[in-house]
Amino acid sequence: MLQILQKGQPVSRSELATLLAVQTVIFVLQAILNKSALVSLPAPLLLLLLESFITVCLIFGGYSLGYYELRSTKHHWSTIRSLRGVILAKLASGVTRTYCMEAVDGSVFNLVRGLVLPFAVALSAIYLTAPSKISLIPIAVVCIGFYFGTVSEHTDLETIGGPYGLFIGVLSSFFAAFDLTITKMYLDTYSFYDILYVTNLATVLFTGPMIYLGSEYVDHLIIAEMSHIESRNLNSFLFIALICGVLTFISAILALVQLDITSPTTHQITTSARGVLQSVLSVWILDESMEMPQIISIGVILAGTLGYTYIKELERRREELPLKHNDKVYEKLKMKGDESMV
Repeated sequence: MLQILQKGQPVSRSELATLLAVQTVIFVLQAILNKSALVSLPAPLLLLLLESFITVCLIFGGYSLGYYELRSTKHHWSTIRSLRGVILAKLASGVTRTYCMEAVDGSVFNLVRGLVLPFAVALSAIYLTAPSKISLIPIAVVCIGFYFGTVSEHTDLETIGGPYGLFIGVLSSFFAAFDLTITKMYLDTYSFYDILYVTNLATVLFTGPMIYLGSEYVDHLIIAEMSHIESRNLNSFLFIALICGVLTFISAILALVQLDITSPTTHQITTSARGVLQSVLSVWILDESMEMPQIISIGVILAGTLGYTYIKELERRREELPLKHNDKVYEKLKMKGDESMV
């Protein structure tokens, strides 16, 4: 399992399966705990700050113990300049994701963020390659599922956090897709740990002043004026944030590793599976509820996502067939050439 975390190391099927299973469990657990923390104390920026600070400390601790190298510690400003696009993308993704987690129930969190795949395909068309026409069909299915569960006449908008919950969910979807697209472009140049260290350090430096200047400091952090219940909620919040910080460190590394060693197909399937599992556990653990239109909508979004990944997998295999055929022809010609020389 540890060799998966080293770039360039070959990965077996069993190790990849272990990675995906561990990643799914940690992501879902982190999401449930994040929502639980925000229920006890609605302070999304503080939660993001604490998680990012713990992640920075853990990454720097591993570097100090000699487990890996951190190029960014020796060239802070040059690394920050080079990764400014990734920093902005991850900062926007983290802030909107945390605010979305506060605004809506965990059971519908992945519903209001159901446009991640369409946004990702659109951004890929702009920065990378245009999608095939047939792959747009499942994208349309995802959009229909999102519409049915959010703004159609079958759904009460208040069950997904009202207009604000819908808005922050769509915004979070866009920045999540943008984050994935930008980060993938830099993984060949920078290590997982450098990207995590710089982006989380920037998040700490950015969210600190925002908390002080915003309403969270006034509403929640003047501890001397808190009642006994509010102080107890703060203690619960800080304890959960500590656990989430460790989980954030682990899940962020696993996410970057998966992004580096697996195909987009695998990434989309595991993301969809995590979303469904999170919705089920939110209903069971957090005692949340889901309306039938929302359940149907999540199912339609999942079906569209799986349909898209299936089409992309078929396209990838068709592209590989000529290459394999050419390799076989080359090997045969090479063998004939060797025989003629004998």
